Amino acid sequence: MVQNKSLQELKDNKKMSLESQDEAFLVDDKKDTAPEKTENSVATNLTAANFRGHSLNGANLRKASLNRADLSRAELVGSDLHQANLIGAFLTEANLRGANLSKANLRNAHLGHAQLTKVNFNGANLNRAYLRNASLNHSDLSCGDFQDAFLHGAQLNQANLSGARLQRADLNNASLVKANLEAVDLRDAQLIGANLKNTNLQGAILWRTDFTGANLKGANVQKARFGANLGIPESMKKDLVKRGAVFEDSPPDDFSWFENTVPEDHYFD
Repeated sequence: MVQNKSLQELKDNKKMSLESQDEAFLVDDKKDTAPEKTENSVATNLTAANFRGHSLNGANLRKASLNRADLSRAELVGSDLHQANLIGAFLTEANLRGANLSKANLRNAHLGHAQLTKVNFNGANLNRAYLRNASLNHSDLSCGDFQDAFLHGAQLNQANLSGARLQRADLNNASLVKANLEAVDLRDAQLIGANLKNTNLQGAILWRTDFTGANLKGANVQKARFGANLGIPESMKKDLVKRGAVFEDSPPDDFSWFENTVPEDHYFD
């Protein structure tokens, strides 16, 4: 049963232990230093707080610090988490449908089986995030950092990933039907068994990307840059070339396409 508590009540609950599938974090007994409060933001430090199963639908959590917080199975439908810090946060099976996570920092966050349909992840940092079987259909992940992210079995149908960085990401068995992957960087990524039917891969960098068993039927591969790929037999290679793909003998070293695509303030350290 979902519990309904005010944000202030949750904020006041500072000393607790968090149990997770991987490890436990203990809340620091030291006094919290709240972030600088600005207009249209909540200057709230909720580091390692326990929101497990709580209802926070429509909550204003802009720029809030939720690092290592437990939001597993929480309801955050339509919540505003713009520029929020959620490093290492637990959002397993959480419902964030329609939430705003633009420019949020979710590095190492746990989002397995999360409901992320129509979420705004524009410019967000999900480096090494765990998104196994997450639902991201119709979401905006453009210009995001998904390097080394685990997206095995994720649903990304009609999602917008244009300009995103997906180097070494695990997209095995993911569904990307009609997704927009224009100018994405998928070097060394795994797309084994992935469904890329009618996906837009125009201008994508696909060096050493593993396409074993992947479905590329109807995909737009104009100026997509392949090379040293697994899972692309000669017959498929010829077909892709006819459709405008480029196969290169050495790794690409021209990243001007990325610099022109991603705004400077979307980069993360």
